[in-house]
Amino acid sequence: MPLPDPSASRAVLIGVDTYDDLADLPAVANNVERLAALLTADDVWGLPPRHLTVLTNPTSKDDVLDAVHTAATEAEDALLFYFAGHGLLTVDADLRLALPHTYVMTASAETKPAMAPPGEKYTASGRASGKRCTSSAWTRTAGRRG
Repeated sequence: MPLPDPSASRAVLIGVDTYDDLADLPAVANNVERLAALLTADDVWGLPPRHLTVLTNPTSKDDVLDAVHTAATEAEDALLFYFAGHGLLTVDADLRLALPHTYVMTASAETKPAMAPPGEKYTASGRASGKRCTSSAWTRTAGRRG
């Protein structure tokens, strides 16, 4: 099976090796750098460097989403998305990709209190919906939670 046409393909590589509230992952920087070199090597795939976007420790989800959207719009053949970093599961087992300023807040039981994010007075609660949250993930980006 032939590889997708590199001149009509795009790749977005995201690497997060430094976190505020999670363990750092020092090897991630090497992973992303080496993968970028392999993807652009003529004897591997030959993706033109201008068709490759590499984001290291992006500070906002908008930076990531914009990069993926642009690549997806431009790709006429393959779109490769690679993320190296922490992944977090929500209560509903949905995967969330953790960015450098992701704050994780958990409480494992109704009787165990959740901690508020740094600088916040209250934890996340589902009071508006009438439900009580026992586990949440917060992302601090430019002073917003999302």
